[in-house]
Amino acid sequence: MNDPLVTVLMPVYNACDYVAAAINSVIGQEFDDWHLLVINDGSKDNTGEVLEQFQDHPKITIQNNPKNLKLIATLNNGLRQITSPYIARLDADDIMHPHRLGEQVRFMEANRNVVLCGTGFCSFSSRIADGKNTMYPSSQEEIVFRHLVNTSFCHPSIILRNNTVDELLFDVNYPHAEDYELFERISALCSVTNLKTIGTSYRIHEASVSVKNKRTQALGKKKVQNRAWSRFNMISTSEKVGQIEALLNQDYQKIKLFLLEEILEGMLNKDAIQSIPSLDYTLWCAMIGQQWFNACWNTKKINIYKESKLSRYRKMTMAEKLACRAKTIFFNT
Repeated sequence: MNDPLVTVLMPVYNACDYVAAAINSVIGQEFDDWHLLVINDGSKDNTGEVLEQFQDHPKITIQNNPKNLKLIATLNNGLRQITSPYIARLDADDIMHPHRLGEQVRFMEANRNVVLCGTGFCSFSSRIADGKNTMYPSSQEEIVFRHLVNTSFCHPSIILRNNTVDELLFDVNYPHAEDYELFERISALCSVTNLKTIGTSYRIHEASVSVKNKRTQALGKKKVQNRAWSRFNMISTSEKVGQIEALLNQDYQKIKLFLLEEILEGMLNKDAIQSIPSLDYTLWCAMIGQQWFNACWNTKKINIYKESKLSRYRKMTMAEKLACRAKTIFFNT
């Protein structure tokens, strides 16, 4: 295999209807210093015949597992082989936008401290040509905060700096939540971010892993949540997770302010925060203050905000104070 600047890792299983479009989206990149490693994981459909069309391409390596090893083993086998400075991911049923690799590589080259970088994505299906755009947070603090509930990255949109994190492998104990586990683990140790751009089109269909394995995925997700909360010396419960999820989704009618206040205050444990290498205590407190302000402002409970200890981390601007007076929301209970 050549040693380009970035290697795109693509596992494939029974994706004969989609994989050619995925591969062509890599070939069509504006950035050209790439190699594509495709691993056919024992497909039983016509995937192998489709892949034969690309076997002579100088920038593409096609490997065939002797049997179906499943996704985690296939991903880890690919990761162990890759020696290029950067590793990008794309699934066999998704589409990489032409600008994606170039934007991510340029960002990573200019920001040597960043280990993991994702992008937003556009979901689509056979029924919906132009789907919904989804963006993920870019700041370290918001990413770690979101990991209390769910992943902060679209897996087929990410690029990783190679050989910078020990055991840069997916954990077999988290089937169908292996990406959430790895990204939560990395974000607690290293600098990570998401670019404010759409880099991947994410295909939704009935054969996708997230659709077929909802129960197993939910169990793995719960285990990652437990670990993420434990970093702050807190115990994860469905009620606590639900409050943070409602806050992140801006579903303010589900928020119980006094419960949320208790949860956010618990996340200001200085010793716990300082034991998380990727976090800055001051920036974390400011983010928590902003989240508390968002909850109180959007539920029109500024009086509760003002009386809370959390308000010290996010002072109201004069414009916000004037807006409150104009709307008389200071008098709400």
